[in-house]
Amino acid sequence: MVNDSIAEFDLESKFNKVSEIEVFNKEGNISLVIEPNYQNDSLVTINEVQILDPKYRTKKGLSIDSNFKTIYENYKIDNIQNSINSVILSINEIGAYIVIDKKHLPSKLKFDSEIKIEANQIPDEAPFKYFWIRFEEPNL
Repeated sequence: MVNDSIAEFDLESKFNKVSEIEVFNKEGNISLVIEPNYQNDSLVTINEVQILDPKYRTKKGLSIDSNFKTIYENYKIDNIQNSINSVILSINEIGAYIVIDKKHLPSKLKFDSEIKIEANQIPDEAPFKYFWIRFEEPNL
């Protein structure tokens, strides 16, 4: 946004290393974390962006402050991955993946990382823990 700022980033010292770039809002809070791709030349592209500020929304209103119902009503969930402490939702349509903490799931799903979790088992009010937008690498 207009009043956001980017933390100092020295390309020369970071060349060929993956390092995050933090974008701050005018209050000094981190709004976005940008993870660039580094290649063996001077081309730097964005790999993914972690959304931390609710002012950044998709056209359908998806933000870090959304809940599972916002996803379910507006997007096709392409994949649900079950991990030890969270569920990772992939939405290919917008290149997003969203993490929901398992503490918001029914107890029978919280402690089994092998069980297949379906969208209808995730409560509508389950909040997001993390929200990323990823970008595909260009065809060079």
